[in-house]
This record gives sequence, structure tokens and C-alpha cells, in this order.
Amino acid sequence: MRIKLQQKIGARIPSMVPKSPIQHSFFSVSSNTYSPFLHSALYRSPFCIITTTDAVGGSITQGVGSSDRNGYRKALYEMLRSHHYNVRMVGSRKVGTMQNNENEGWRGFKIDEIEAKAKKSVNNLLPNLITLNAGSNDCLQKFNLHNIDQRMSGMLDFLWSASPGSTIILSTLLVNADKETDSRVVAVNQMLRALVEQKAAEKRRIVLADMYTADGPGLGDLGDDGIHPGDDGYMKMAAIWFQSIQEASMKGLIQESKTRDISKILEI
Repeated sequence: MRIKLQQKIGARIPSMVPKSPIQHSFFSVSSNTYSPFLHSALYRSPFCIITTTDAVGGSITQGVGSSDRNGYRKALYEMLRSHHYNVRMVGSRKVGTMQNNENEGWRGFKIDEIEAKAKKSVNNLLPNLITLNAGSNDCLQKFNLHNIDQRMSGMLDFLWSASPGSTIILSTLLVNADKETDSRVVAVNQMLRALVEQKAAEKRRIVLADMYTADGPGLGDLGDDGIHPGDDGYMKMAAIWFQSIQEASMKGLIQESKTRDISKILEI
């Protein structure tokens, strides 16, 4: 999934999630309060690409397991819109009942295969914000897990090279109901967290979106297959993506998009 965003000049972005649990139209979750401020006059159309995070590749991005096939995409879209972002989701596929339903999920793909797909689009779209969630299929298939951090690092470096100045929101993987698979997920998540710390220390534009926490989808939020979230789980994912985008904004990491035709960006 890719998202293009624009923030209004001078708009303040209030906190999305209070410290205590609250029933929201999108989710019910407890988290820390963010009070971001705008660090530049204008953010133009950041771009997010959500890739494979599960057994069937990009099916979570596509919304498999949700009642409307929108997954977390519509909730994230509406959260951003309600906080003064103009949002445009783009991608080569259209899935779900939402009007702006473009996404870029790839079924069953591992990190290397996702990177190959990204190479066909990122150079042309020049995103300035990329949200990336990949590696679950590597865990499910036990594929070269010893160097998954190196392979992910290579993908990150490609994305920054293809779209200079872009910010990447890298996600950890979701919990899995199969204990053996989940043990691999836990190990990989540790590597992904360390990778984000390393890249941030190198002054790269990167923020972690940790889905494997008390605020993320738990086992009770998964469907019968033990892989895909139901509606409640997707809402929790949307909240975490949103929070991480807010964090990137607060840290001054999001730059203006290189896209010139704003009328097309804002056409919803």
C-alpha cells in the first residue's frame, strides 16, 4: 500500500490516542500520547508501501480477514484525514469497499521478491514516506532467517536510493498462532528493531512501527487461520501506523514530495 499525504500550512495535529483506553470509531487501544508539531510549511503527499507480512504475502495489506476487505487501510486513511492530512493511497491493485482502495500487497512474497516489485514502481512515484511491513513469509518458509536483517537493510538502502529524502516506517511482524512460527517471528522482530536503531544512528530517515506489543493485534485478534487479523486487529494496526507517522512528523523526518501535479495527488 502506498499513501500520498499533504498537511495544511500551519495546521496543528492533536494527539490521536490518549494514555487511557478509549472507545474510538476505529479502535480501542491504550498507548502514549503524541503531541507532534509541524516542522515545515508544507508536507506534500508522502507515500507508503505496505508489503507482505503474513503467510499469503500481501493479504494483510489487501485486508484479508476484515469484513470489508479494507483491512487497516480505510481506518488509517480516515485517521490521517481527521488530523489535517490530505491523503491519496496509490498502488497497482484495488481491493476493498473504500473509494481510494489502491494498494501494493503481493501474495506469498518474501523480502527479496517484494524488493523486486518495488523496483518497478518506486523510481517513478518518488515517495517521500514509505511504510514497510515484510518478512512473515520468510518466517513461514524458514527462508534464510540468519541474514534477514541484511536483506532488509539492502531493501531499505534501495528505497532511499530510488527515492532520495524519503522516510521509511519499518514495522515488526504480527504475532502468529503457530508457536514454532511465532518463535521465528519473535527472533526476526528483534533483528528488525536493532536494524531500525542502527539506521537511525546513521542519520537515516526511519521510524519503527512495533506491531508485536500489547497495543498491537494479539492472538485473540486473529482469525481462524491464526494469521490474518479480524476487524479489531486491523484497527489496532492502523493506530500503530498512524502513531509512527506522527512520530516521524514530530522528529522532522518527513520532507516534501517531489511530485509536482498536486491536483492529481489530491484527486480522491
